[in-house]
Amino acid sequence: MNKKKLIESMYDEFGYDKNLTKNDMKEMIELLFDFIKSQLVQGEPVSIVGFGKFDVRNRVERIGRNPQTGDTLVVPATKSPSFSPSKNLRDLVRKG
Repeated sequence: MNKKKLIESMYDEFGYDKNLTKNDMKEMIELLFDFIKSQLVQGEPVSIVGFGKFDVRNRVERIGRNPQTGDTLVVPATKSPSFSPSKNLRDLVRKG
């Protein structure tokens, strides 16, 4: 599901009851995403009980190899966003 489909699905599910427009729903979803992104940029985790935790993982510098030439090279340390689902979410997905 992409963001456009998410907005439409959320609007169909909840918008009519709350007198929200599709633009209202789009704005709320984008505000949530922007908040999560801004917290991650600052290095702060975002935990949503029953859903999961968004966090930043620090990947250490390592030695890599160019698969075409076989030359070794240093892959620099990086930061990478990550998501860890809650036990509740994992169980729901497993059950289908």
